[in-house]
Amino acid sequence: MGGHPLTLPNYFVVLNVAGLLSLLDLIVLAPLFTLYFGSGYQPKSLLNSRIGLSAVFILWLSASVGLIFGVQIPAVRILSILGLFLLCRLFYISRRFTNLFRGCGAVGFMPHFLFFYALLFEVSFIFDRSGHVTESVLLLMRVDLAFIMLCAGLYKALVGYFQRHGFEFALANPMWCYFRRFFRNQRPDHPLFHLQNLGASLSEIAAGVLFLIPSLVPLAALLTIAIFLYLTPLLRLGRLFPMVMALFLLFLPDLGFYSGSSVIPALMIPQWPAVIASLIAATYVGIALIVMTKIMQYTNLFFQRRLPGPLQRMLDLFSSVWPVTLWRVFTADIINFFIRISFIDRESGAETRFVDEDSTYCFPKNGNWLFHHRYLQAAESVTLAATFNSLKYFASNRAIFAEKLCRYAHTLPVDPNSAVVKFEFVLIEKGRERFEYTPKAAFLVDLLTDTVTEDASISAGEGVVRTKFSPIQESVGYGSYVPKGS
Repeated sequence: MGGHPLTLPNYFVVLNVAGLLSLLDLIVLAPLFTLYFGSGYQPKSLLNSRIGLSAVFILWLSASVGLIFGVQIPAVRILSILGLFLLCRLFYISRRFTNLFRGCGAVGFMPHFLFFYALLFEVSFIFDRSGHVTESVLLLMRVDLAFIMLCAGLYKALVGYFQRHGFEFALANPMWCYFRRFFRNQRPDHPLFHLQNLGASLSEIAAGVLFLIPSLVPLAALLTIAIFLYLTPLLRLGRLFPMVMALFLLFLPDLGFYSGSSVIPALMIPQWPAVIASLIAATYVGIALIVMTKIMQYTNLFFQRRLPGPLQRMLDLFSSVWPVTLWRVFTADIINFFIRISFIDRESGAETRFVDEDSTYCFPKNGNWLFHHRYLQAAESVTLAATFNSLKYFASNRAIFAEKLCRYAHTLPVDPNSAVVKFEFVLIEKGRERFEYTPKAAFLVDLLTDTVTEDASISAGEGVVRTKFSPIQESVGYGSYVPKGS
């Protein structure tokens, strides 16, 4: 880790970038702050008062600025990391099963991941100035990232990427891609789509394997940076990609931006060998639990089997505290549909389109940026995808879907006395010459009674509740891959 026992390659640079991206997030989300972090998507939050949300905003702002300008001041650095970690933990992890935007998916997971490990590094600096605990934390992080990449690539391979059923849906999807008009008009059987699917899955698997080989870790980091660099101009995922790319700088030679500097611990305390040994042991326990949890999740989902009771419960508990997922990002379950939203006048029956692919999921031509701002956010795409995927995850319990849809409808600018809200589920299908947008179901929400009815003119088809090649079945509950009734 360098000539000084407390050096970590590019650590300050990573924190600078994380602080800058957190600040950009705050600026971009400021017009939607109450919606995403207050009464809109989290109505039961204790922070829904003006004072509570103001405190969140100030903490977010000050911690971001602290990481941009104060990384070499130990107290500023650790307090900034702690502040952003707590915010990410609260909104993106602890409440991911209760808030509408489901913790914002990977967009929320990876900032939490970065600040969590930064906090572990800071603890390692304090308790062990020899650097041995820091090395163990870096190993834990490396294995964690290796299995994230392995699982992301393996899952894609198992659910359709090798069968020409994968990333092309994201490219033709107005909720996810900047250039969906171009990609929608390409032939779905174009060989470049297939090569892209193969490349996505195999490169992620390769990166995961390389991360497990110490001498090849820099190559793994470069490969992963290249993957996300390729995706950055294509997909609308906010600041996710630059944050992930910055994270992998920890595994490359120092770039020299802070030449000659070293990490000074936030606290200077006596060095106790027993504590150091315990912390190192804890990192190896963490590695074992991560690997075991991944095995459990694949067993639950693909083999439709539980592990023995105590082991299943222990690993379920671990994955709820230390978020471990299968990384189903950009597989057809999530990306082969989008949602249109309309308001239907109660008296005349006239339908006014509010959200669609031509006027909302795109940068506005008329300069009305505020109207479009909400639907240009990755958080909004995650919210809609998660809401409608509850039809798949809890197929026998439509009440879950209805409750989510009503909550979402209440955030729209509509007068409940004059109109009902119509949500149209549009499946992206492969035509002969291009991708087709086919309405498969429509749901009407009456905000006066908080009831959801299906539009009889469009019956829910198989594509709404089941996706080709998908192993997803109804589970026993949120965060679990254990099939219901097993």
